[in-house]
Amino acid sequence: MNANTFLTDANVLPKPFFCKRQRVSLKADLVLGSPKAGCSGVGICHISASMEKLQIACPAYSAHLFRTTTGGLAVAFFEQQLPEAVLMEHFNRGVFRVTDRFILPKSIAEKLDINQRIVYPGEYKVARILSFLIVEFG
Repeated sequence: MNANTFLTDANVLPKPFFCKRQRVSLKADLVLGSPKAGCSGVGICHISASMEKLQIACPAYSAHLFRTTTGGLAVAFFEQQLPEAVLMEHFNRGVFRVTDRFILPKSIAEKLDINQRIVYPGEYKVARILSFLIVEFG
């Protein structure tokens, strides 16, 4: 796969993104990077509900958070909002890498009825649907 290759198979996409009966989502600001590296590198450094004031001096990107059919977290980024450097570092070859464990804030998990609050280190497939890059973490 090259840097511009993304999954487009509907069978691997988070179902709630398409189901009209389940449109529960939450707009949030995400700081990309490694928590252990002061938000540099790759992964998720911080997630804040958009109604909260973000107190981190790192670039944050708006996204929609939603619950997967298995009770995990999925994130939909608006692709046109992301600078080319961010796309290359964080979404390279259709994969979103997480180097450090991230724990979703309890208040956000409760709003979305998410059972699995921990995003573990690993590589997660990226799906491009319409103008969104979607990453499903569980």
